Formats: sequence, C-alpha cells, structure tokens
Amino acid sequence: MQDKLFLAWAAGFFDGEGSVIVELSKEKACKHGFRTSLHANVTQTSLPCLQLFLERFGGAIRTHNSRTPNGRRWSVSYVWVARNQEAADFLQAIYPYTVVKREQIEVALRYPLVGTDGRKYGNPGNPIPDAVMATRLEVRQLLKDIRARMKTPAAEANHA
Repeated sequence: MQDKLFLAWAAGFFDGEGSVIVELSKEKACKHGFRTSLHANVTQTSLPCLQLFLERFGGAIRTHNSRTPNGRRWSVSYVWVARNQEAADFLQAIYPYTVVKREQIEVALRYPLVGTDGRKYGNPGNPIPDAVMATRLEVRQLLKDIRARMKTPAAEANHA
C-alpha cells in the first residue's frame, strides 16, 4: 500500500476507533510524585487491522476481555497503544489526513517529550522541570475538555 494511502486509512481508522490521552500515574520516586505519558490508542475486535498499526508505527497490542453484567465473557477486543515518542510520531504522520480528532492531535503534539538539548525528560539525569510538567498537565486537561465537548448528550442522540 502506498504510504499516503496507508496514512489516510490509518487516520480514518483512528478518527473512528482511536483516542489520544495523557495518562497520569502515581510514582513516589518522581520529582512531582507522579508521571505522565502521552498515549495514542486504537481499540478494535479485528486483530489484523491493529497488526498493521503495530508493523508501521511500533507500540504494542493488548488483549481486553469484556464481560456482561452477570460476569459472562462477552467479547475479546484488542488495543494497539503507542506511548510518548512513538505516539507523537504516529500522530504527526496521520495528522494531515485526520478530521474528527484533528484538534486533539494538535493539542497532543504540544506535549513536551525532550528538553532543548534533545534529551528525554524523566530519567535521573534529566528530571522534568516544573514548567514542563505544567505544560504536560495542561495538554492533559485540554484533551479531556475536547473529548467532553465532543460527546453528544443522550437526549440529543435520540432525536438525531
């Protein structure tokens, strides 16, 4: 598949089935008591589609078992996830072809991964400065706000 055609396909797939988030996890050893990471995810019941993402963009595929309210296994879904630099590279590659998640990608690409010297933040030799962490948290909140704004209230959905 030609690269532009594949990127357009991946962008459309991501627009429909993907998400971009900044995950926050507690980490006592970190300067701020927590760490953040940029994630691009695509969830699907079709594993071959996600294998294409894995082959082209790296990341990992996880299996998720869904259950009914009474505890019976309902279905298996797969989640392709790229983190930090892999996520940023993926988002940058598909950006020109996105429609639905374009604003989210613009915001996510502001997530700082490296310092002005090109070194990755977060290792013992390059702790995350307060201003960088503030930017990461701002990106996280902006992404949450965009997703909340995009949700259609149930009453509106029933009249559509």
